[in-house]
Amino acid sequence: MREAWATSAMNFVGRRAAEDPSGCLALLEALAALHQAHADEPALRVEWAKGVMNFVYDRAAEDPAECRALLNDVEALHLSRIRWIDQRMAF
Repeated sequence: MREAWATSAMNFVGRRAAEDPSGCLALLEALAALHQAHADEPALRVEWAKGVMNFVYDRAAEDPAECRALLNDVEALHLSRIRWIDQRMAF
């Protein structure tokens, strides 16, 4: 159920980011909270990252600061996952 909602939210952002940026940002924030609460479900992280990609695609020219902040969040998640994997492989 969570994964289906995450996919729906990502699709909504892909269709509506240009027309409803604040609503889409709210969905991305909710999706970020969901993937953080359920870190053992990688599909939620993936859908959030896809949603960010959709938002940036539609809004980068109009809202570069918000888009850059979202990209920074994706980068931070990516780096934290790499560190986690490195720690696991060290054992």
